[in-house]
Amino acid sequence: MKTLTKSMSKKTPPTLGYETVPPKRGLNADRRPREYLTCKEVERLMTVAKSAERRYGLRDATMILICFRHGLRVTELCTLTRDVNAGANGDQRAGAKGSQ
Repeated sequence: MKTLTKSMSKKTPPTLGYETVPPKRGLNADRRPREYLTCKEVERLMTVAKSAERRYGLRDATMILICFRHGLRVTELCTLTRDVNAGANGDQRAGAKGSQ
């Protein structure tokens, strides 16, 4: 009987219907000071990717560099195609970011 009264006296978390409400999420600034990689961090990532033990190191380092320089997300990187259109003035353009 004591166990039953102890369990009933414990506070229950607030609910919406039948589900419990998760705690409020804190700000990202409280967890980490910035939301981006620095040039030195990207260079270190590329160095590790190019290491001799990796089969596709040059490819991986190139993808890291492309993402960093052009601000691509991983999904946008994956949707890039090999088709490159050369403009009249010599500019080259690859399809990404919403181009279908």
